[in-house]
Amino acid sequence: MNISPEKAEMILEAMRNGEIQYIQQQKRKATEKKDKGKPDW
Repeated sequence: MNISPEKAEMILEAMRNGEIQYIQQQKRKATEKKDKGKPDW
């Protein structure tokens, strides 16, 4: 794969950002309040 160092850096940055977003989404799902009117399953 022939890419410039700048391009590689941009890709790495995007991957890091994507990973951070994924982690934040997982935390948000874990802290969501359950609807008491519905069963837990």
